[in-house]
Amino acid sequence: MRWIIVFAVVGAGYWYLFGMDSQSGSPSYQQKLLSNKSAMSQCIREAEYAASRMAKSADSAEQDCATKLKLYREDGGWHSYQDSRR
Repeated sequence: MRWIIVFAVVGAGYWYLFGMDSQSGSPSYQQKLLSNKSAMSQCIREAEYAASRMAKSADSAEQDCATKLKLYREDGGWHSYQDSRR
């Protein structure tokens, strides 16, 4: 029983120092751009797969995903209407 308490305290301390607490800060704008790029890539892949399964065109997949995710393309990156540039 004593070892369970020791492991619980050590685990909680490790989580506090190195776990979710260190990632709770707001991401930088560059990290948001990478996240937007990843979300767009995933959405386009899903839209193209769905179009291929239904035998229809996937020409508007990029525009549909941009509208769905509320993103716009500018300067080679996908920017969100909700984020402000600094």
